[in-house]
Amino acid sequence: MESEEEEEYSSFSNILPGSLNELENRLNLNNEIKKKSITNEKWFKELYSHKIDKNLMNHIVANYLFIQGYCIPLKKFISETKIKFDFDEILLKKRFLIRQLITTNHIQKAIEEINSIDTKILQENKIINFVLQRQILLKYIKENKLEEGIIMAKEALLPLAEGDEFLYKELEKTMCLLVYENIEEAPEKELISDKFLEKIASKVNLVILNYISGGKMVNLNLELLIKLMYYVQDQLKNEMDFPL
Repeated sequence: MESEEEEEYSSFSNILPGSLNELENRLNLNNEIKKKSITNEKWFKELYSHKIDKNLMNHIVANYLFIQGYCIPLKKFISETKIKFDFDEILLKKRFLIRQLITTNHIQKAIEEINSIDTKILQENKIINFVLQRQILLKYIKENKLEEGIIMAKEALLPLAEGDEFLYKELEKTMCLLVYENIEEAPEKELISDKFLEKIASKVNLVILNYISGGKMVNLNLELLIKLMYYVQDQLKNEMDFPL
């Protein structure tokens, strides 16, 4: 299954300017091309000669704050920039609360909050439901509550994994943690890390956003622009020495 980062990369790599793709092909075919250089003065002159629409950038920033669920910063930003940006404040606060609950490993409470928006969100997203339920199992394992963990696996996770090869393998991988006295020594230790909880929180946030938007693709403008910028810089480094 493609990671979130891979999905985003594939979406923005397809819209790269044709000249950069041509540049990449040319560099691959001719490794003897010498790098060009540009003076700082000329570089910054070229850089600042390109005007960016301020209103557009303000909307991109507001969109980022909205997607991440930052209600107070978003309201302040809208007030200061005076842009028109409509949003449901109640749902925005709810999404932010769910993110906080997941990142602090209060999974059952997070599930209750998701269901308070709409029970169909988890019913129609089996993988997300599985991942959240698995975190409850992992907490039992981490606290050495093995009996509760086994019951949890049988009653909540096994029905979700039934008939799904990917989820069944994920369940098996999780149950392997039971054999370790110190779970931190297990190859699957990433599953109990704070970083993994943050990944889950981000994915759940996008699932909720997609659901309440009627299945429309969430527009991750700022993230894609930043990744595009770094990609273009990496490609340009092969052709030219320039100030960073």
